[in-house]
Amino acid sequence: MIKLIIVFLIVFSSVTQGFYSEQDYNTMIEIAREYNDKSVFYSRLSYPDKVMTEEQLHNRVSWILEYSEGLNYMYPEIDEMEFAIALFGVIQHETGFVNYADLDNGYSFGVISMLQSTAKEIADDFGHSFNRTEITQNVERQIKYAAYYLYRSLKRYNCIDKAILSYNVGYVRSHQGFTNYYYLVKKHIDNLEKELGY
Repeated sequence: MIKLIIVFLIVFSSVTQGFYSEQDYNTMIEIAREYNDKSVFYSRLSYPDKVMTEEQLHNRVSWILEYSEGLNYMYPEIDEMEFAIALFGVIQHETGFVNYADLDNGYSFGVISMLQSTAKEIADDFGHSFNRTEITQNVERQIKYAAYYLYRSLKRYNCIDKAILSYNVGYVRSHQGFTNYYYLVKKHIDNLEKELGY
């Protein structure tokens, strides 16, 4: 297993990744790893087995980057890296990259802490069947849905800050002004931008 991870890292590091550099990727990996460790340690909802494996860690960061680029056609005015940083910050704040089966008294789930009703709506947009147990186990699809929701909100508001806010309060209440949620996510975003030199 260790050899497999080493090979993966060597192969990955030798490939140019378009809108982000190897250093960007490695920085995001380190921040996600550290925050996941803290989230599991301090959360009453989490257990030691929720600490990400190296494979899970690399997959989750890679999918954030992949869908930030892949869904950019929805709002091409934003730089892919700016969007990836925002999506990373949302997930970092929501769950610390922990894939929860249940959150918010069962209304939400996953590494993206998305309402079941919202996930079902997005599944319909993609023509996917919706099965909560299945999607809870499919973190790639979760991250794709989170990116889609954030891009859709960005298209609606023409403002990344309001798109971030809507991830928590929904479309209807996003016009009411910024909440503590936004500022907590923004703190993660500012920290990542600083670390990336963005």
